[in-house]
Amino acid sequence: MRTLIGGLLGVALIGLPASPADTRDENALDRKGQFKAIQEDFGRAQAEGYMALRAAKTPEEQKAASEKMPKTPGYVARVLTLVEASPKDDLSLQMLSWLTLADHGKDARVIDLLIRNHSKSPKIASLCEAYSFAALGANKPLLEKVLSDNPDRRAQGLACFALGVMASDAIDASKTAAEAERLFERCAVEFADVKQGTGRLGESAKGYLFEIRNLAVGKSAPDVETEDIDGKKVKLSDHKGKVVVLDLWVEWSGPCCGPSRAMIPHEREMVNKLAGKPFALISVCGDGRDVLKEFLKQESIPWTIWSPGLDGAGAIRKQWHVRFFPAVYVIDAKGVIRYKYISGKELEAAVEKLVAESTGKK
Repeated sequence: MRTLIGGLLGVALIGLPASPADTRDENALDRKGQFKAIQEDFGRAQAEGYMALRAAKTPEEQKAASEKMPKTPGYVARVLTLVEASPKDDLSLQMLSWLTLADHGKDARVIDLLIRNHSKSPKIASLCEAYSFAALGANKPLLEKVLSDNPDRRAQGLACFALGVMASDAIDASKTAAEAERLFERCAVEFADVKQGTGRLGESAKGYLFEIRNLAVGKSAPDVETEDIDGKKVKLSDHKGKVVVLDLWVEWSGPCCGPSRAMIPHEREMVNKLAGKPFALISVCGDGRDVLKEFLKQESIPWTIWSPGLDGAGAIRKQWHVRFFPAVYVIDAKGVIRYKYISGKELEAAVEKLVAESTGKK
């Protein structure tokens, strides 16, 4: 999730009002310049961390790379000093919005300042739009305040959608699924025409509603029809009777590819360990086949690879509502989704449990 949130720092600033340059107000120029310098410092540190994460090939290397990501408390303190000078102006809204994404909403002071000074401003819609792609629990009080009190319909709709995302992505989503469904249904009815990125909230809500109703743990997995790396037609249902790990990933996905690559050694070990058992690991690669074939020259992957091509992969991502990589589903021998978004030892333990169930062994 860190990768996705980090990518949204720019989104939060799109559409947010920047304080106009005014040579009569040297203090405003100074605040704006200082904020820009802080952003640049953070951006450099974040880029270094992402480069290390992309190069990581083992869980240990991935952990070390994560330590290189910028530590936010120092940045928060620097920005809040600037906000204190004029907490209600547009530049402060921009700075606080940036902080909630850079700091992942950890500092309650930032949320409190946004609620007290900006929750009723139509201009907060841009921040709500950023949250609508990946909302964090710490921001819930702000989003609820915008939904209930903001007079701007777009801000309300984006806040409603972000609250739905938050409920959908909860650690125990089974407990919040009904809340998420209610919020997305409201978006689909009341805010369907509200613009979100290049689309509309109504269409985006449909994707989440499909995921809640068809891709939740305990649901029968929808079939997938696509092609393997040689262009042969393949289907997920061909593997019914086996425990299946469906792993949707891309080799080229920037920082996201670090976790995908880091999973390969452990997945290779798991496949070898379960050889001869009713088990299949299927990686659905979102790259073009030429890119994938070059990647396979570097990595030994002794399991099933599906390569739908860019258009086909896009269709699968849309069907399965994939929002970040790697997206992992563990499906039991009866075709029921039993686990989602797990990896490492947790994935191995889940697979071994389901294989034992399918063979009648404990």
